[in-house]
Amino acid sequence: FLLIMVFPIGNYLYLNQQIAQQQKQLTEFKQINEHKQQQLKLLQQRYQLAQDKSELLPQINQQIQKILDKNSVEIDSIQWNMEERKIYLLISQSTQKVLNVIADLNQLTTVKFQEIHLTKKTKQKHIQLNATLLFQADTGEP
Repeated sequence: FLLIMVFPIGNYLYLNQQIAQQQKQLTEFKQINEHKQQQLKLLQQRYQLAQDKSELLPQINQQIQKILDKNSVEIDSIQWNMEERKIYLLISQSTQKVLNVIADLNQLTTVKFQEIHLTKKTKQKHIQLNATLLFQADTGEP
């Protein structure tokens, strides 16, 4: 009788051990899968941000250029700081044109002023605008 019972009990214990081992592996695979899904989601978010930025920058540049063209103003210098999301703009022009540019730039929803420095120039009643603009994710125009 004992000999007849040993084989099924041994087989039962072996199968229980196999099931426990497979459940442990399944749990590990689920954790790995969850981690990979989180990594994928993060990469997708980064990709989307890069896509949005690559579409946003030419649009902002075009909006600024339209305003400058509309007011017959030429840029002395423009610098983009992507990490800080800033645009440094330097313009020397007549007072009225510079004030019109400031008013028009202030109407854009994609940029806002962080700093404005106006310096009076001696030649032909010109002033120099040295502005720091922050660009944002909103791409709408007024």
